[in-house]
Amino acid sequence: MRGIERQVKLALPEFSDISLTVHGSIDRVISQRIFKDGYWEPFETSILISSLREGYSFLDVGANIGYFTVLAASLVGPSGFVYAFEPEPINFRLLSKSLAQNKLSNRVKAMRIALSNRDSEEKLFLSTDNFGDHQLYPDEKDKNSISVTLRHGSRILANDITRLHFIKIDTQGSEHEVLDGLVPMLLSLTSLPRMLIELTPYSLRAAGSS
Repeated sequence: MRGIERQVKLALPEFSDISLTVHGSIDRVISQRIFKDGYWEPFETSILISSLREGYSFLDVGANIGYFTVLAASLVGPSGFVYAFEPEPINFRLLSKSLAQNKLSNRVKAMRIALSNRDSEEKLFLSTDNFGDHQLYPDEKDKNSISVTLRHGSRILANDITRLHFIKIDTQGSEHEVLDGLVPMLLSLTSLPRMLIELTPYSLRAAGSS
């Protein structure tokens, strides 16, 4: 199973009892780093740990294999809640497996769709060796693609979310569309959440924003 998936025990003191199902050697970036080090993005991880506590709610857009989703679900406890969105089916399967094996599925609503500012069916262009770099725009002529479902963030979440404490958005250039779709829902909340958003100028331009 090495080339398909493998198990990793996290090397973080706060999550010593948490394990993840990650890609095997087919993914050379996120899964490889987690497998080698037992964690991913230490600075961003520290922000998440300092921002979430028992009873909080967290929104993970572009959840990938669920690293931040699983950490957040552990941090918010049984009285909190996590929403996770990941459109790529292999990533989503690993995310779901990690939630199940850590007995966290009941505090997470995970959906295999992409959040955006519109409802549509579009192509997701796939990276062959970095499963965290799939994109909703082509940057190589010969890149393989699959069809994925996009949903307007506020329309799909407005009836569920009445309070939200933290948002992470990492969608390889589509962050503007995601945030644009979330704005109506965010403006309806009594207080705004903290937000951690990846901003890469090249990817934003390639996706049609800035």
